Amino acid sequence: MKRLLGIKASPGIAIGPAFVLDRSHQKVRKRAIRESRIDHEVEKFLRAIEKARDEVEHIRASLGSDKAKELSTVLQTHVMLLHDEALKEDVIKIIRNEKVNAAWAVSKHIGRFNEMLANLDNEHLSSRIADLNDIKSRLLHNLGVDARVSRLDEAPEGSIVVAQDITPSEAAQIDTSRIIGFVTELGSRTSHSAIMARTHEIPAVVGATGVLQDIQHGTRMIVDGLSGKVYISPTKRHIEEYQAKERAFKYYVTELLTAADLPAETRDGFRIAIEANIESPADIETSLLHGAMGIGLYRTEYLFMERRHIPSEEEHYQAYRSVAEQIAPYSATIRTIDIGGEKLFDAVDLPPQRNPALGLRAIRLCLSRPYMLKDQIKGILRAGIYGNLKIMFPMISGIEELKRGKEVIEECARELKKDGIPFNADIEVGIMIEIPSAAVTADILATECDFFSIGTNDLIQYSIAIDRANEEVAYLYDPLHPAILRIIKMIVDSAHAKNVRVGVCGEMAAEPLYVLMLLGLGVDELSMNPIAIPAAKKIVRSSELSEALEIARKALFFGTSDEIEAYIYRVMSKRFPQEIASLVF
Repeated sequence: MKRLLGIKASPGIAIGPAFVLDRSHQKVRKRAIRESRIDHEVEKFLRAIEKARDEVEHIRASLGSDKAKELSTVLQTHVMLLHDEALKEDVIKIIRNEKVNAAWAVSKHIGRFNEMLANLDNEHLSSRIADLNDIKSRLLHNLGVDARVSRLDEAPEGSIVVAQDITPSEAAQIDTSRIIGFVTELGSRTSHSAIMARTHEIPAVVGATGVLQDIQHGTRMIVDGLSGKVYISPTKRHIEEYQAKERAFKYYVTELLTAADLPAETRDGFRIAIEANIESPADIETSLLHGAMGIGLYRTEYLFMERRHIPSEEEHYQAYRSVAEQIAPYSATIRTIDIGGEKLFDAVDLPPQRNPALGLRAIRLCLSRPYMLKDQIKGILRAGIYGNLKIMFPMISGIEELKRGKEVIEECARELKKDGIPFNADIEVGIMIEIPSAAVTADILATECDFFSIGTNDLIQYSIAIDRANEEVAYLYDPLHPAILRIIKMIVDSAHAKNVRVGVCGEMAAEPLYVLMLLGLGVDELSMNPIAIPAAKKIVRSSELSEALEIARKALFFGTSDEIEAYIYRVMSKRFPQEIASLVF
């Protein structure tokens, strides 16, 4: 028996035979072409683009399940890329300038983008490599470059797919009646294979290095999406043990979902809002199914990703109107774009930055390019008449930035009014607290906004001064560092003194282990990935506020994160053994 540890991507237990997705690389040879053949090669490339668009549109049209909406959004990104004039122009330029075959030009151009994405300190952007590789493979196939591959539709019923990664178009066509689990060597929680698995509620582990070694079709496997463990050729005892775990987990999930629509209210009557983090309107159905009472964080970056042109006001409006209408009567908090200038590629003309995390990004980028922010703000204001939308600025470091952001909102409102365009003039405005300077001046910032949302991911990184992407210091990234708990408490106290609500929308909010501690620290709202909501609600509904206050009080007393973790784990695992053991995401 061989055991591997990867990243838990989708919860559940799968036991079955392996189906190894063998995707040999398409070998592209560079060929010099005569001047007289250049136009022919260009036409050949343009036909390949047109055929690829038709193929992707056909796949999107064939998605019959509502659960495939998120994957449909991914494939829409592919369609947009294949319509991108800049993509065509760049490849054609390589063909003409270097006098080479179209397949080589495609491979070279997309290879440049892959290298750029791989070097970015951004998990979400880096995972978009799968999109580009999917498009590259499709174009090369249409240009006559083929490779021997095994296809997912060849997988026998009850198979566990083992692959280096799963491309978006493969994920969109998955037959859930045949595939019961996934294991990939590459990927992260935001990779398409992980998204697909969660969308279809298939147990999955990604980033399981070495899983493709010494494994063949039919090899018996266990995929533990609850812990990230993968067993190859397990013993009979392990199989029986995991069969029992699988039955227990399915019963547990069914029980959780039956109470998903109930409010997150403690036994002594204290209510906390538990909402969902989403990346597109397609995520709302899943959010509501899992009991979200609103959208606490709508990441709008997907509208900007993988395109050469900034979204128009109309595109913003249509996206946010869809969110407002679907989530009604609950609210949705729209975070303005939170990416760095270099991550927009050609959309914004900015030189590379030596330290993007501390450079021109988020609100700083938007205020330096107000036309970009104004189109987004106008879209939100217009969509606000269809539901309860809120505006949230990220990466605010001080009161000056907040005031400038609000000035842009006021300017947009004046322009819409002048043009006679209906909009909501009473939209709430809040900020992300993720920079230490904002935390320290929370009392000042609270005088100028309606709510705070603590982005724990960046707050931890900036407060402890560690680079999460640096393996040498990644162990220092610690949500239970005493400084982090004290900062959260300080932010809450400063905000409540000014009657400002405080939410937490980072990964910390989705961790069942921390739910009561955050409640005891005074947090008003928790926003998390939808799949974590039912467990969080159960923990709140099974507890009393006094219990949460005592947990927070003792946690603040300890001097080290090890002491805090030991205490929190001891208390929570005793009270909620199933939630802590099974649903730590």
